[in-house]
Amino acid sequence: MSAPGAKGPRITVYTQTNSKGALKVCDGPEYSLAFTGFDDKIVSVDVKRGIWVLYEDVNFGGNIYVVWEGQKINLPMKTTSSLKPIEGDFSDNPSLTVYNGPSFTGKNKTFNSSNSNLVATEFQDSITSVFVDSGTWVAYRDVDYQGPQYLFTRGAFNGTSSEGPFQNDKISSLRPITRCGC
Repeated sequence: MSAPGAKGPRITVYTQTNSKGALKVCDGPEYSLAFTGFDDKIVSVDVKRGIWVLYEDVNFGGNIYVVWEGQKINLPMKTTSSLKPIEGDFSDNPSLTVYNGPSFTGKNKTFNSSNSNLVATEFQDSITSVFVDSGTWVAYRDVDYQGPQYLFTRGAFNGTSSEGPFQNDKISSLRPITRCGC
Protein backbone atom coordinates (compact mmCIF):
# COMPACT_ATOMS: atom_id res chain seq x y z
CA MET A 1 0.00 0.00 0.00
CA SER A 2 2.90 2.39 0.59
CA ALA A 3 4.28 4.45 -2.26
CA PRO A 4 7.30 2.93 -4.02
CA GLY A 5 10.48 3.89 -2.19
CA ALA A 6 8.60 5.08 0.91
CA LYS A 7 10.23 4.10 4.18
CA GLY A 8 9.24 4.14 7.79
CA PRO A 9 5.95 4.92 9.48
CA ARG A 10 4.09 8.16 8.78
CA ILE A 11 0.84 9.64 10.05
CA THR A 12 -0.72 13.06 9.58
CA VAL A 13 -2.93 14.28 12.42
CA TYR A 14 -5.51 17.07 12.12
CA THR A 15 -7.42 19.33 14.51
CA GLN A 16 -10.69 19.11 12.56
CA THR A 17 -12.78 16.32 11.04
CA ASN A 18 -12.20 15.02 7.51
CA SER A 19 -8.46 15.81 7.52
CA LYS A 20 -8.91 19.56 7.86
CA GLY A 21 -7.55 22.21 10.20
CA ALA A 22 -4.06 22.49 11.60
CA LEU A 23 -1.94 19.47 10.79
CA LYS A 24 1.16 17.73 12.05
CA VAL A 25 3.12 15.04 10.22
CA CYS A 26 4.70 12.42 12.49
CA ASP A 27 7.36 9.93 11.43
CA GLY A 28 8.16 8.62 14.90
CA PRO A 29 7.07 8.62 18.54
CA GLU A 30 5.58 11.73 20.14
CA TYR A 31 5.89 11.37 23.93
CA SER A 32 3.88 14.50 24.66
CA LEU A 33 1.80 16.39 22.12
CA ALA A 34 1.59 19.32 24.57
CA PHE A 35 4.96 20.53 23.27
CA THR A 36 3.53 20.88 19.76
CA GLY A 37 0.12 22.35 20.61
CA PHE A 38 -1.75 19.17 19.60
CA ASP A 39 -2.48 17.72 23.06
CA ASP A 40 -6.15 16.63 23.18
CA LYS A 41 -6.77 18.37 19.84
CA ILE A 42 -6.43 15.55 17.29
CA VAL A 43 -9.79 14.87 15.64
CA SER A 44 -8.84 13.04 12.42
CA VAL A 45 -5.86 11.15 11.00
CA ASP A 46 -4.45 10.01 7.67
CA VAL A 47 -2.15 7.00 8.11
CA LYS A 48 0.34 6.89 5.23
CA ARG A 49 2.52 4.03 6.50
CA GLY A 50 2.55 1.62 9.41
CA ILE A 51 0.46 0.87 12.48
CA TRP A 52 0.08 3.66 15.02
CA VAL A 53 -1.12 3.65 18.62
CA LEU A 54 -2.74 6.85 19.90
CA TYR A 55 -2.64 7.23 23.70
CA GLU A 56 -4.94 9.12 26.02
CA ASP A 57 -2.05 10.17 28.29
CA VAL A 58 1.50 11.45 27.77
CA ASN A 59 4.39 8.97 27.71
CA PHE A 60 2.23 6.30 26.05
CA GLY A 61 -0.20 5.78 28.92
CA GLY A 62 -3.93 5.32 29.36
CA ASN A 63 -6.51 4.06 26.90
CA ILE A 64 -5.44 3.55 23.30
CA TYR A 65 -6.81 3.77 19.80
CA VAL A 66 -5.10 1.80 17.03
CA VAL A 67 -4.96 3.03 13.42
CA TRP A 68 -3.17 1.49 10.44
CA GLU A 69 -1.89 2.15 6.97
CA GLY A 70 -4.54 3.32 4.54
CA GLN A 71 -6.97 4.65 7.13
CA LYS A 72 -8.15 8.24 6.73
CA ILE A 73 -10.67 8.58 9.55
CA ASN A 74 -12.30 10.80 12.12
CA LEU A 75 -11.47 9.62 15.63
CA PRO A 76 -14.07 8.62 18.23
CA MET A 77 -11.92 10.24 20.92
CA LYS A 78 -10.41 13.71 21.26
CA THR A 79 -8.01 12.93 24.07
CA THR A 80 -4.78 11.94 22.30
CA SER A 81 -1.74 13.11 24.28
CA SER A 82 0.97 10.87 22.79
CA LEU A 83 1.39 8.49 19.86
CA LYS A 84 3.87 6.04 18.40
CA PRO A 85 4.29 3.59 15.55
CA ILE A 86 4.62 -0.11 16.33
CA GLU A 87 6.00 -3.07 14.45
CA GLY A 88 3.27 -5.43 13.32
CA ASP A 89 3.08 -8.95 11.95
CA PHE A 90 0.82 -8.79 8.89
CA SER A 91 0.40 -12.54 8.66
CA ASP A 92 -1.73 -14.06 5.92
CA ASN A 93 -2.66 -16.69 8.52
CA PRO A 94 -3.27 -14.83 11.80
CA SER A 95 -3.81 -16.98 14.87
CA LEU A 96 -4.80 -15.97 18.40
CA THR A 97 -5.87 -18.30 21.23
CA VAL A 98 -7.89 -17.04 24.19
CA TYR A 99 -8.27 -18.71 27.60
CA ASN A 100 -10.90 -18.16 30.27
CA GLY A 101 -8.53 -19.18 33.07
CA PRO A 102 -5.43 -17.43 34.40
CA SER A 103 -1.99 -18.40 33.11
CA PHE A 104 -3.36 -20.06 29.95
CA THR A 105 -5.65 -22.50 31.74
CA GLY A 106 -9.32 -23.31 31.42
CA LYS A 107 -11.39 -23.43 28.28
CA ASN A 108 -9.68 -22.08 25.15
CA LYS A 109 -10.52 -21.15 21.58
CA THR A 110 -8.34 -20.25 18.61
CA PHE A 111 -9.34 -17.49 16.20
CA ASN A 112 -7.95 -17.06 12.69
CA SER A 113 -10.20 -14.19 11.58
CA SER A 114 -12.30 -11.32 12.89
CA ASN A 115 -15.15 -11.90 15.32
CA SER A 116 -17.49 -8.97 15.93
CA ASN A 117 -19.42 -10.60 18.78
CA LEU A 118 -17.90 -13.22 21.08
CA VAL A 119 -21.27 -14.14 22.65
CA ALA A 120 -21.72 -17.19 20.39
CA THR A 121 -18.22 -18.44 21.30
CA GLU A 122 -18.98 -18.34 25.04
CA PHE A 123 -15.89 -16.16 25.52
CA GLN A 124 -17.48 -12.71 25.72
CA ASP A 125 -16.23 -10.99 28.86
CA SER A 126 -14.44 -14.12 30.09
CA ILE A 127 -10.94 -13.89 28.56
CA THR A 128 -8.08 -13.70 31.06
CA SER A 129 -5.10 -14.89 28.98
CA VAL A 130 -4.19 -14.49 25.30
CA PHE A 131 -1.56 -16.20 23.16
CA VAL A 132 -0.78 -14.75 19.72
CA ASP A 133 0.90 -17.28 17.46
CA SER A 134 0.85 -14.97 14.42
CA GLY A 135 -0.51 -11.61 13.40
CA THR A 136 -1.20 -8.36 15.20
CA TRP A 137 -4.64 -8.25 16.83
CA VAL A 138 -6.91 -5.52 18.16
CA ALA A 139 -9.39 -6.57 20.85
CA TYR A 140 -12.35 -4.41 21.87
CA ARG A 141 -14.28 -4.18 25.13
CA ASP A 142 -17.62 -4.04 23.32
CA VAL A 143 -19.21 -5.96 20.44
CA ASP A 144 -18.93 -4.73 16.83
CA TYR A 145 -15.39 -3.41 17.39
CA GLN A 146 -16.48 -0.65 19.76
CA GLY A 147 -15.20 0.69 23.06
CA PRO A 148 -11.70 0.71 24.53
CA GLN A 149 -9.08 -1.22 22.57
CA TYR A 150 -6.25 -3.56 23.51
CA LEU A 151 -3.39 -4.42 21.15
CA PHE A 152 -1.84 -7.89 21.04
CA THR A 153 1.33 -8.64 19.08
CA ARG A 154 3.03 -12.03 18.85
CA GLY A 155 3.53 -13.52 22.32
CA ALA A 156 1.83 -14.58 25.55
CA PHE A 157 -0.31 -12.20 27.61
CA ASN A 158 -1.58 -13.15 31.05
CA GLY A 159 -3.83 -10.29 32.13
CA THR A 160 -1.80 -7.78 30.08
CA SER A 161 -1.61 -6.62 26.47
CA SER A 162 1.12 -5.23 24.22
CA GLU A 163 -0.50 -1.80 24.45
CA GLY A 164 -3.55 -0.49 26.28
CA PRO A 165 -4.79 -1.23 29.80
CA PHE A 166 -6.20 -4.73 29.17
CA GLN A 167 -8.75 -5.71 31.79
CA ASN A 168 -9.54 -9.37 32.44
CA ASP A 169 -12.97 -10.48 31.33
CA LYS A 170 -13.57 -7.37 29.22
CA ILE A 171 -13.16 -8.47 25.56
CA SER A 172 -16.28 -8.73 23.38
CA SER A 173 -14.86 -8.54 19.82
CA LEU A 174 -11.47 -8.92 18.13
CA ARG A 175 -9.79 -8.78 14.73
CA PRO A 176 -6.36 -9.10 13.14
CA ILE A 177 -4.75 -6.23 11.29
CA THR A 178 -4.01 -7.38 7.75
CA ARG A 179 -2.06 -5.85 4.88
CA CYS A 180 -5.26 -4.43 3.43
CA GLY A 181 -6.66 -3.24 6.80
CA CYS A 182 -8.88 -4.94 9.36
